Formats: sequence, structure tokens, C-alpha cells
Amino acid sequence: MGTVISSRFSFEELTLTSDGPEWKTVAPGINIQGICRNRFCQAKNDAVEIQIGFYDSTGGICRLDNEITQLKCPMCKQRLDKNEVQGVGVYRARLQVTSKVRGYEEVVENVEAWNKYLFASCVGEG
Repeated sequence: MGTVISSRFSFEELTLTSDGPEWKTVAPGINIQGICRNRFCQAKNDAVEIQIGFYDSTGGICRLDNEITQLKCPMCKQRLDKNEVQGVGVYRARLQVTSKVRGYEEVVENVEAWNKYLFASCVGEG
């Protein structure tokens, strides 16, 4: 089980469909949603899903604060600005979220999304 370290998240179940655009495709594991602002991209000004996937089963750690500096649009491959990150999704996976609340208090939440897609928005989180 991997660990995601980031700010406080509240996960909600979203319905997946098979008829959406290619850039909204999620994969098993961790997916990060962001907005592509490349005016030449098919997905311009739309939410795109960046498939992070899985970390090793020996306790691998996914630090979202590191991941968001490496995000690229799945269509045009242009880097996304970290301010364009909208949230994080979990699909067919189990993970543990460790959050720092007010900079010091650690909160741990176990998230299981075996046959569903759970998404936590970070818009408005500061």
C-alpha cells in the first residue's frame, strides 16, 4: 500500500463513463486532475487526468507536493502549472493519506477504491 502525503482531502465517489474524451481516462492507482492551458492542445482549458499509477507494495511513498511539479498533459505533453491542479483520484487501489493540518497535526485516512473511483478536490485548499 502506498502513501500519499499532501494537504487535507475529502474523497467522494464519482461515476466513470466510457464515452468521455481521451484526456479524461483514469487508470488503476493514483490519478491527478489538472487543467491544460496550452492553446494548441485538444484539451485546452479542460480538466485532464494524469495517470500516476501505483507505487511498490513495500511501502512506497508518493509525495504529491513532488509529483505536481512533474505533471504533463496526456495529450500535448506540456507541463501543467502546479496552480492548475484540481485534485487527486484513486481507482482500483488502496492507499493511506497522511495530511498535515495547520502545519503540524498529522491526520491519517485509509482510502479503498476497489470497484469505484474516489476523487478529492483540492481547489480552494490553501
